[in-house]
Amino acid sequence: MRSGLLSLVFLVFTLSVQGRDYYITPNGETVYYHPFPRIFTYRPSPEETSDYTPFIPHGQGREGLKEPSGLFIDRTSRLYVSDAGQGEVRVYSIMGRFLFRIGKGPGTGVPGRPGPLALNPFGDLYIRDRENGVFHVFDFTGRPLATWEPRDGEGKRLESPSAFCISPGGDIFVVDGEKSKIHRYSHKRELLLTFGSFGTGPGELNHPLALASGREGEIYVADTRNHRIQVFRPDGCFLRLFGFPGRRAGELFFPHGLALDGEGRVAVTDLEGRRIQFFTRRGFFLGSLSLSEKEDSSGIRAGFPVFDAAGSLYIIDGMGREVLKIPPQKIVEHTRSDNKLSGGREGK
Repeated sequence: MRSGLLSLVFLVFTLSVQGRDYYITPNGETVYYHPFPRIFTYRPSPEETSDYTPFIPHGQGREGLKEPSGLFIDRTSRLYVSDAGQGEVRVYSIMGRFLFRIGKGPGTGVPGRPGPLALNPFGDLYIRDRENGVFHVFDFTGRPLATWEPRDGEGKRLESPSAFCISPGGDIFVVDGEKSKIHRYSHKRELLLTFGSFGTGPGELNHPLALASGREGEIYVADTRNHRIQVFRPDGCFLRLFGFPGRRAGELFFPHGLALDGEGRVAVTDLEGRRIQFFTRRGFFLGSLSLSEKEDSSGIRAGFPVFDAAGSLYIIDGMGREVLKIPPQKIVEHTRSDNKLSGGREGK
């Protein structure tokens, strides 16, 4: 009788979160479930009642960081952190436990100064070298696979591959910031198309510095010097843009970091890195989170925002050389529906 009751409870619970592998309770607990069945609950620590909490300490020890320069979270919620100062990528669990490192030691193909990074759907890890723009490719165990220099349609090496992202289908989108163009490559690293041009009109770009891929493969671009976000189809067709120049809520000032969560929210950090603003996928302003000061009164410079599966947002604090975690309940508090909306402009 008791086992039957437990099965019924699990069935109801599973149906209540259909299509998701977690559920956030009203008091901020994150409940994960697995179809085998297996359920465990993560309860936020007292520190996580604040807007943000240190996730990985700075320093050069086993678990420390010297110069964090890129973040990525895979489907199992493992956090990959590039450390340009130590020439390696460190991998952590969602609870902040150090797991292993990639690219340390002779013969590993380690990039000199690893920067932005991402995994494709097949488990290949791409890391851009901040010194020369070359991409180093590893498998998910850290074994080096290839070194790749993206080239344009004329066979010339890209001058300034300032950002990249990988779509759900495995295509690689690389932005050439100086030329204001975006290049799309297949998972085999073959050039498929190029789109974008310099300018201020819809579909035109001015030194874009961040890319993110949506659930349907659409590409979000931080059009940095135009102070806006633009959205394109995977084939390069312009869809819409949103954002207005300025420092007030809902306005953008040199957008520099970009991330999308599973619910369709878009997180944007600016060049100063002192705030995170949240928009819907259609470009309507939801709210913002100020990161002007920490408890020790030092400033925060947020960069490389990424979401995990449960909706927590992780950022690199360039000032404190650490990773900060913003729990999902805090994001909800700062994106209430009664906030003033700022509309986006949709392309035809």
